[in-house]
Amino acid sequence: MRMVSVPTPKGHCYFLTNLPASIGPWQVAEWAIYRIRWEVELSMKLDKTVNRLDETTATKATSVRTVFHARPRRQEGRNGLLG
Repeated sequence: MRMVSVPTPKGHCYFLTNLPASIGPWQVAEWAIYRIRWEVELSMKLDKTVNRLDETTATKATSVRTVFHARPRRQEGRNGLLG
C-alpha cells in the first residue's frame, strides 16, 4: 500500500493505492477519477431504469423530486414489502 500526492491549484490531492510503483501519481489520480465517474454513470442508469425517471411527465424541479422519492416506495408497496 502506498500514498501518492498530486499537486492541484488548490493544494495536494492524496490517493492511497495498491497499484504497483511503476504507475505514477498522475496515472493513479486519473484512474481514481475515472472510477468515481463510472460509479456516477451507473447510479444515473439505475435511476433511469429502476425508477423509470425517463418516463416521467413532471416538468418542474419540485415535481421531479417528488416523483423520484415516491417511486421506490411505490415499487416496494407493489411487491408486498410494506406492512
